[in-house]
Amino acid sequence: VGMRPTHTFTPMAVDSQLPYRSQPVLYTDDDAQSKYKPRRKKGSPALVGGIVFALFLLALYFGSSRRHSSHVVPLQTLPKLNEVEEALVAKDEALLQALLAKELTEDEEKEKDQGYENHAFNQFISDRLPLRRHIKDIRQEECFQHQYQLHHLPTASVVIIFHNEGHSTLLRTVISVIQRSPEHLLKEIILVNDASTAAWWTQSFRDELTSIAKVKLVNLEKRQGLIRAKIQGAHTATGDVLVFLDSHCECMHGWLEPLLARVGKDHTTVAIPVIDVINTHTFEYEGSPEPRQRGIFTWDLTFTWDSLPYSFDRKRATIADPYPTPTMAGGLFAMNRKYFFDVGAYDLGMDVWGG
Repeated sequence: VGMRPTHTFTPMAVDSQLPYRSQPVLYTDDDAQSKYKPRRKKGSPALVGGIVFALFLLALYFGSSRRHSSHVVPLQTLPKLNEVEEALVAKDEALLQALLAKELTEDEEKEKDQGYENHAFNQFISDRLPLRRHIKDIRQEECFQHQYQLHHLPTASVVIIFHNEGHSTLLRTVISVIQRSPEHLLKEIILVNDASTAAWWTQSFRDELTSIAKVKLVNLEKRQGLIRAKIQGAHTATGDVLVFLDSHCECMHGWLEPLLARVGKDHTTVAIPVIDVINTHTFEYEGSPEPRQRGIFTWDLTFTWDSLPYSFDRKRATIADPYPTPTMAGGLFAMNRKYFFDVGAYDLGMDVWGG
């Protein structure tokens, strides 16, 4: 899956107060005993003290003003792709189309079939695409109008669980997170290996993963299942926000900031990205056929996606504004780490999705 957000964040205003300023009172001595013998007036110490006090208040005022002005956090919008990045997108897209047009040999056909059997997607194509793939930017124009306090957002621990995941899809997931996340917001990427047994899962590959900046590898010697593996990853995390991803994702440009902004605004918010589609056969990035979807249950309690009702959609100022959903898919979301455990996290008795 590919993913991109449609969330926004309106920052709180910063209040400031001026310190109290008093007017010093000056005292003089009217009892002059001799007009020929000059002497120090009794009020001079009070005059000096008053001036010192006034200077102190001025220093306090200007110091407070500087402190308050430093608390005014600048708002920033997310950038669009530049010409160089657009050219790289076109180059990688041309490579993909060339791979799709290629006539495969008998051995390549067998390799392709084996990939489908192992992972239910075209691993043959995935293994021949760049790990640092450049994908087209399909964000709506309204996404670039929202402003964020980019240097005051909470930090993220990205948790990815895998068991015998495809070599290339796992690495591309990790690299896309690093490539498209602000360095100061990405605390760490926690990879939880749920007792993989694939032939490529060697010590050499482990060393390759851990050599990537900010990657932490957690190896579970005994198969725990998806839910307990997620709990292990959450316990390992140290960032402010937990961001769970599948092990075959490619993150869109500007994917992280809106999710962190929503959780930063209200720590009880669970922020869910729009989950786009990467074609399982061609690996073309297709986006989402309907970006305004919410999770629902059918009458037989099957989870599915449904279009956002008009009564909810009309309350949004733009298509990029967030909206509530009664349920969530559960695979990709952002949540305050402390709140995740406060509400009980996942049920440790669960082996897979479901109740």
